Amino acid sequence: MEKIIDKESYLKSISNRNLKIYLMGELVENPLDHPIIRPSIEAMAETYDLAVREPLLASVKSPYTGENINRFLHIAESSEDLFLQNKM
Repeated sequence: MEKIIDKESYLKSISNRNLKIYLMGELVENPLDHPIIRPSIEAMAETYDLAVREPLLASVKSPYTGENINRFLHIAESSEDLFLQNKM
């Protein structure tokens, strides 16, 4: 699996998965094209681009891997972590 580092790689990762998504009982063929799901995908994708534009705000070193990760996905370990997650 390719590392997700920006919006483009996040969107690509979704399209490369064999996802089976149901919304209101209906199978969603392509979540990237679905008018209800797409805004949520775009919002998540923006957190990756924000981490590229503003790494001090939107990325953090994982205590588990030692690699920089998206702060949105980070488990907050301090009040500063919570503050920065909300700020982003």
